[in-house]
Amino acid sequence: MKKKLSLILAMFTVLALASLTACSGNNSPSYESGNDPQNSTQSSVAESSDSSSDNTSSEDNSSDDTSSEDNSSDNTSSEDNSSDNTSSDSTEPPAPSEKGDAIAKSAYDMLGKPFTEGGYSAETGFDNSGLIYYALTSNGVDCPRGLTAQKEMGTEIALEKLEKGDIVFIKDGDSFFGGIYTGDDTIVFSPYPGQKVRTASMKSVYYTDNFLKAVRVD
Repeated sequence: MKKKLSLILAMFTVLALASLTACSGNNSPSYESGNDPQNSTQSSVAESSDSSSDNTSSEDNSSDDTSSEDNSSDNTSSEDNSSDNTSSDSTEPPAPSEKGDAIAKSAYDMLGKPFTEGGYSAETGFDNSGLIYYALTSNGVDCPRGLTAQKEMGTEIALEKLEKGDIVFIKDGDSFFGGIYTGDDTIVFSPYPGQKVRTASMKSVYYTDNFLKAVRVD
């Protein structure tokens, strides 16, 4: 009888242990390769890193685009400046010396013409202001007829700055007379009745000491 009881208890013990083992196996977590937490974490880090790399690449591209726009702006500015310079060059007036040379030549070509009171042409001869009037108007410059008005025209020029075509005025006692500067310290003028259009040297003490004024016309 005791042996039967011991056998029954042993069987119950074995069954109980088997039952516990089975329960323990059912409650253990099962990880598939795709659901491994460690693998999942590594995958997440990798994805984050890739995303960061993509963002960095996007920023680099944005920087390149900005740089390209800046270069384009600089090139446009350079072209605008070039256009301004071209416009400025095309509107520059002729050099003053060109007209001055022409005025000087017109006066010089009248050498030997007689002094004629009231004269202002090659046909009739010239008085003093008439020669100045002729040389200027022959080259498209508006010019008054009298010496006093001629002295006030144009821009005043210093003696040492004279250029061809400038008008030079010389004191003569209580009066004055004028001539056209033709270069090489020389003026051409029509002096007095009975004389002819001639030259005079501005290096002469008389003309230097009696220099009154010089003007340059536009």
